[in-house]
Amino acid sequence: MMGTVTSDSGKVPARPGVRSLLDQRIHVDISDYWWILRRRKALVVTVFCVMLTLILLYSKTREPVYQSACDIRISARQPMAVIQGAHIAFFGQGDSAMDTEMELISSDIGMLNKTLINLREKAKGSSDLSQPVIDFIDAMTPNELSGHITATRKKVGTQLVTIRVKGPDSGFTKIVANTLADTYQKSFADNKTNDALETKEFIEQLLESHNAELREIKDKIRDQSALLAELGSTETLKNQLSVQRAELTKAEIRYTQKHRVVIDLKAQIAQIEERLRAHPPPQLELAALMRQQEMMTSLSETIFTQVVTARIDYERKRSSALEEIQTIKPATLGYKQSPNIRMNAVIGVIFSLLLASIAAFVWEGMDTSIGKIEDVEQLTNLPVVAHVPIIGEVSKTPIYKFWRWQWDDVRNAALAMAVKCGFSFASQWKRQDVRTAALSRVLFNFDQKSVPAEAYRSLRTNIDFAMRGLEKHKILAITSSSPREGKTLTSANLAIAVAHMGKSVLVIGADLRRTELSNLFRIEAHPGLSDLLLGAVTEDEAIRTVTDLLVSDTEWDKIMNFQGIDNLHILTAGDPPSNPAELVGSDVFRELLDGFREHYDYIILDTPPVLPVTDASIIASIVDATLLIYQSNKTSRHLLLRAIQTLEKNHANLIGIVINQLSFDVTMPRSRKYGSYQGYGYY
Repeated sequence: MMGTVTSDSGKVPARPGVRSLLDQRIHVDISDYWWILRRRKALVVTVFCVMLTLILLYSKTREPVYQSACDIRISARQPMAVIQGAHIAFFGQGDSAMDTEMELISSDIGMLNKTLINLREKAKGSSDLSQPVIDFIDAMTPNELSGHITATRKKVGTQLVTIRVKGPDSGFTKIVANTLADTYQKSFADNKTNDALETKEFIEQLLESHNAELREIKDKIRDQSALLAELGSTETLKNQLSVQRAELTKAEIRYTQKHRVVIDLKAQIAQIEERLRAHPPPQLELAALMRQQEMMTSLSETIFTQVVTARIDYERKRSSALEEIQTIKPATLGYKQSPNIRMNAVIGVIFSLLLASIAAFVWEGMDTSIGKIEDVEQLTNLPVVAHVPIIGEVSKTPIYKFWRWQWDDVRNAALAMAVKCGFSFASQWKRQDVRTAALSRVLFNFDQKSVPAEAYRSLRTNIDFAMRGLEKHKILAITSSSPREGKTLTSANLAIAVAHMGKSVLVIGADLRRTELSNLFRIEAHPGLSDLLLGAVTEDEAIRTVTDLLVSDTEWDKIMNFQGIDNLHILTAGDPPSNPAELVGSDVFRELLDGFREHYDYIILDTPPVLPVTDASIIASIVDATLLIYQSNKTSRHLLLRAIQTLEKNHANLIGIVINQLSFDVTMPRSRKYGSYQGYGYY
């Protein structure tokens, strides 16, 4: 099916098989999720370890929390009173009543105040509490105490309630739980017997009032008895009055009315008469008081009987109420509830695995690169002719590689900044690092039985088969979509692998803007291709052989021991020209390649990347075949497709893709994915 690709110049036809990313979606099945986790194992392990470490550190540094529990039984109340056979009060006939009691235990301010008072008294004599804990209790408020307490049913359908107390000290939780249970029991009993207590107190007050009146009556009787003793009886007063009147008669005969004796007798007679008229007879008043005393004494005895009855009723009800709230299991010293290191570790492992998996999937979703061979083939509709592992890192663990890559990125960024700041030593270090790293990846510098060596031999074989079917099958251009994907290294190692097969090969540094090929072999860039195209040197002067390699910085013993190295010829890029695109598009360049075709079995061109410059597209339109390098897990799939479309527009003969730096850490199912090269034999 033909498609179109939008570019700056408009819509141009796309090659058959290159699918738009808008229409193409890589199929994902369940096994791919496991593959993602294994592919991102470095991230998974890092996130897992970091999160688990943080959780364990948090658990270790948390203040310990202790918990004590006290079990109490709340029995159903019996009827408090009966009015015409109807029960007035009955407790415990529904869950709502039980829930109310549990709520009162943990939040009733009045009872919490009583608990605090009792708690402070007990804390002073407790051997389980240290002085800081006692000070903590003294400073506590009812609301703060409520935050330490919870009350729940021990089991649904039972009358058992568990009072749990949490706190910073084991002794604190124990004494609070037990004190709260005792206070609740007394408060519960007081609330239930409140009516009986009020009745008892009222009758006791009434008895006290009657006793006071009775004592007053007794005092009056005592006074009246004393008066009778002093004044005598009424008959005595009358006799005294008769005698005084007789004396007055005698005096009136002997004296005049104004005589003093007459006047005194009249006064005494008047006083006696006044006493007889003003006061009732003492015997009558005393008799009344005696009757009143008898009545009050009888009433006091009746009230006292009622007081005794009320006291008995109150004590009976209070005893019954205390039995309805019973402590079944007193609290002991609290156990350490948190932090629970074991539980937190288990939860931490689960949470860390979950978070690490999410991080891996998110990272994978943000990564627009391609990590699987079949995904590259599915997306581009081009064959993957070879896949090269990360040279020098195959035997390392994913964690090592992950952190090594991070360190390399930081180090390279620091060196680049130092170069921009003008530090000469930084430039020297950077060039030395590049040369050392590049030379260590050249094929004759590592074990020929290693995985990368076998990968390049596999590439050589596949290229040889692919080129045989072409009308012209000697000149191969190797390019990539963007810089630093490994095209120069692949060109050099493929040329060395072809030479090892006994065929003469010329590798050309066709990237005239950079001298990467000369840096790789540690030979001078001048003279090279640009000088040859400009006519400044001859072919014999520009083309290097094994002799030039022996006099370079490379280890000559490795070169001499490498079979077929004398079949390798190198043409570096030369001095960077001002017009590289014009040079590689000139007739001189075409004639030069045609001349090389007569002398070599293979000509391999290391070209610039496709997207930044046009040189690669021009060269691809000239050569017999083009091979595209794709760096796994780094280059965006968008860039890969754009590079393919650009080459197709210029009529390049794309024979396939080489996936470079493919990680073999992740072993895929044998049915559809490639496995690890570990333990792969040498052919």
